[in-house]
Amino acid sequence: LGLSDAAKAVVYLGTFEEYQGLPALVAAASTVVAARPETVFIVVGGDRERVARIEDLARRSDLAEHFRVLVREPREQALLYLQLADVVVSPRDHGDNLPLKIVDYMAAARPIVATRIAAHTTVLDSSRAVLTSTDGEGIARGILSGLDDEEAAARMAKAAKSYADQHLDWPAFVTAVHGHLQRLVQAPR
Repeated sequence: LGLSDAAKAVVYLGTFEEYQGLPALVAAASTVVAARPETVFIVVGGDRERVARIEDLARRSDLAEHFRVLVREPREQALLYLQLADVVVSPRDHGDNLPLKIVDYMAAARPIVATRIAAHTTVLDSSRAVLTSTDGEGIARGILSGLDDEEAAARMAKAAKSYADQHLDWPAFVTAVHGHLQRLVQAPR
């Protein structure tokens, strides 16, 4: 990826669908890079066409040198990018379903910056993530908060990992499904 030792990595994993908010992330990058020029955005998960679109958007914003935009990789490979992250981000602008990336981010114990939408707040709160508005400026403030206050970011990452370990592991999933099935079986017909 050509990262310097001084680089601060902001990592996004996931699809490049429009609702994921990647244009807002590129907009946020202008503010972030102005304050922290060592920041590099690693964006992983698009098909070739969408990768080219994000690269073009970054280039038109004079941010090409601050972006590494990569095609979708097998999940096990993609998760390796989390090890590079100083901050992980989910700039999604709408939705209700919990993105799998949030569970991965929490399990990786990385500081999370996510937009304050139902898809994120089902498991994230201000003790486990920096929650922002969906616009570029809000996302930028969240990323800078995560980069600038390393102590608070580490506390949130630890709290997110603890929550994931307690509530989002396989046994918790099995218990939840079992409970739903029990309620269905016992429901009046």
